[in-house]
Amino acid sequence: EGQVPALIHALCDDEKTGDDTDAIAIALIEAGTNISKKPGSLAGLFAARDGRRKVVMSMITEGWDDVDVALEGLTPLMVAAHHGHSLIAKHLVLNDADVNKEDDEGSPPLLFALLDSEDSLWTGPGEDPGLDDSETIFKALIKAGADVTKPILMETAKKFDKKKAIEIMVAAGATGPVKEE
Repeated sequence: EGQVPALIHALCDDEKTGDDTDAIAIALIEAGTNISKKPGSLAGLFAARDGRRKVVMSMITEGWDDVDVALEGLTPLMVAAHHGHSLIAKHLVLNDADVNKEDDEGSPPLLFALLDSEDSLWTGPGEDPGLDDSETIFKALIKAGADVTKPILMETAKKFDKKKAIEIMVAAGATGPVKEE
């Protein structure tokens, strides 16, 4: 029972655990810390949020089977998308993270990738992603089957003038925004 708090402590308290927090977390995971149930898999949420790719990969390698665990409605994929951690998002998707799971407010991972993106850095549909990791995540989620037809996506893209995101969603089957008269 004490292993899980130690793992979470290693991931959340850099001041006390020092610079080797990833090494400590990985050692705990490899030693058999229970990562398959809450609260153990919450460590994955913290690792995804903080961009700790090696920790996430270690958890997956060691049998982390609840990649969709939610804390306050947020999954590791959502927080990785929100923070632009494209490699973590890709690893989660490859390991069966639900690309359409919504948070408590109905927001899917695509929305999290969209919110903190820089539209001027994005490329168009069918092109390799540009310089913004959020675009890489956005396109990877769509490729993995994310539903681009959710109204919240188009509404948000329109509200924040995300023209490239709109083009990408329309190319993937979404209905374009309604023109105001």
